[in-house]
Amino acid sequence: MFLLQGEWIDSVSRTNRHYFRSKKFLLDLIGQIPLDWLTMYSFPNNSLLFRLNRLTKYRNMRDFFDRIDKATNKPYLFRIIHTVMYELYIIHLEACLYYCVSKWIGFGTTAWTFDNQGNAYIRCFYFAFRTTNSIGGRLQKPTNDLERVYMLIAWLLGVFVFAMVIGQIRDIAANATHDLDYYIDLLNKIGNYMNRLSVPNQVQERVRFWFKFTWDLQKTFNEIEIIEMLPLKMRTDLMMMIHSKTLSQVELFRDIERSVLRDLILKLQPILFLPGDFVFHKGNVGHEMYIINKGMINVIDSNHKKILATLSEGSVFGELAILDLRGHSRRTADAKSLGYSQIFVLKKQDLWETLRYYPEYRKVLKRKVRKIFESKQKNEKFSSRIDETNCRSDSITILIHGDEQKELHYSTIVSNRNDID
Repeated sequence: MFLLQGEWIDSVSRTNRHYFRSKKFLLDLIGQIPLDWLTMYSFPNNSLLFRLNRLTKYRNMRDFFDRIDKATNKPYLFRIIHTVMYELYIIHLEACLYYCVSKWIGFGTTAWTFDNQGNAYIRCFYFAFRTTNSIGGRLQKPTNDLERVYMLIAWLLGVFVFAMVIGQIRDIAANATHDLDYYIDLLNKIGNYMNRLSVPNQVQERVRFWFKFTWDLQKTFNEIEIIEMLPLKMRTDLMMMIHSKTLSQVELFRDIERSVLRDLILKLQPILFLPGDFVFHKGNVGHEMYIINKGMINVIDSNHKKILATLSEGSVFGELAILDLRGHSRRTADAKSLGYSQIFVLKKQDLWETLRYYPEYRKVLKRKVRKIFESKQKNEKFSSRIDETNCRSDSITILIHGDEQKELHYSTIVSNRNDID
């Protein structure tokens, strides 16, 4: 499989053709040729030099870590491992070079060279590690120019490796904790600001609770900015995956055209509510509808004692308030957050601004409003309270309950009957 102009090609024949024509195939082929075996009898003393062609496999390690970095959800850990592996690889090359130099000069001929005792790789790697990092006490002094050249190369690589490892680990740690540092800094700033204004402790605690809940929920305060960085098509697909099912279940938007639904979903805005926060109060003019993403909302009567309904995740309420009626749609009860709640809001202004480009659906929506109003009157059990003032103005307030008490559905309509036509 390979990526061609943004499209993944999984055809075996095309993949093979692409690989055989690529530079990677040539390097892999060179790395697989057993030159040391082919020259073992011709150059018995220098057969190790013919293993250098295996260095072309270096790009395989690079490609492996690049794929891991893109696929994993914890890239910082693998980036640290990646950096350490590069350091060990460089020390490995130095160990091989030390062995070759020692063999060229003669094993054990000087105090600096490898004496060809014990495990060659372990002892050479140990020497290269000490030389690169300049640790482990006093090193053997080189006795000739070739040994001095090796030490210069090893020290130069040691400085480079040390700077690379320290710098990359610092950058990785800084990137990994960037959002957390921003959260702590923002919390300190808002705390100092509230202290200067002598804000009551109770209010300060609620502000801190909001910050903590927001951070625990999404680990960022710039969720909207992050989403807006995506291309419009990708952002729309993401929002459709999250909200399309819930929004299409709203009676007003049932059987809606997908193009209209895509535009409406982009207008949804997230809002967080703390325990005890009111989403709206009785008498408020309704300009929004709400979709509960996380948490629970209690719908309670005006005296704050009787719970009319408890709405959970996926529930939609206040949808009739976003209708463009000539009268005012006022809330007939309070909506209060039971705990920490995340709610998506669709504003009336955003709805009708979107429907400007869909005049046919605008007419369909008005017919749906009239049909919903009439069907609620005829088919569902409901109770109504008619205020004396509302009676004189030919306005009514209707409280509608579903047939099953376990799925108590609450919605309000306050309008002039002529506005629905």
